[in-house]
Amino acid sequence: KKEKRGTDQLMKTSFGAQKISSEDKLGQHYFDYVIEYSTVCNDGHRKKQVDVDRERKYAIGVDRQLHQADEEWDTRMQACIQHQNEALESLPEEFLDAATSLNVQPFPLNLSKPKLTPPVFGYEPAYGMDIPQLRSEESEYPNRTRSFPEACEDINALRSFTLGKIREWQDALGQVRKVYPYTGAEGEQFELYCALNLRALKRQLLI
Repeated sequence: KKEKRGTDQLMKTSFGAQKISSEDKLGQHYFDYVIEYSTVCNDGHRKKQVDVDRERKYAIGVDRQLHQADEEWDTRMQACIQHQNEALESLPEEFLDAATSLNVQPFPLNLSKPKLTPPVFGYEPAYGMDIPQLRSEESEYPNRTRSFPEACEDINALRSFTLGKIREWQDALGQVRKVYPYTGAEGEQFELYCALNLRALKRQLLI
């Protein structure tokens, strides 16, 4: 209410100070009003010149900082592009396709993260549960076609492969437990994530 009262008072004084007879004067009148309103506090009182100067210095400082940050970013990007070009020029021609394949799609499509999921369509370990490992990424399902169809035909080979993955996971988990503080909230979430992945592997044995 105080702010509205101050703006109404400014409008009345501005309208009373000059008469509007054309569109040019109307635009000039509102332009003067905006300038005058920028020097009025929220309580309706006029700002001190010290406050106006401080705000102006702050705005100039922010503009200068943003300009310097943009220049630094452009310099780093140009240096990165130059280094990439130098590295590509030093490669043989048969390696250029493999080296530039990741740059075909923009980020984050050019990055792939391996996931430990059983080859069952529509199934995801801990799908729908609120854990950090799944909260920070989109829901992702395994492919319809299995990566090694010839291995899937041999049940014994698939079982031995799954048992090997379980041993590798348990060994890695034991090494991590020696250095990772698995106590508290973060430790419980980490243990839950590991248990869910082991559960997925054991479920694969049943399948």
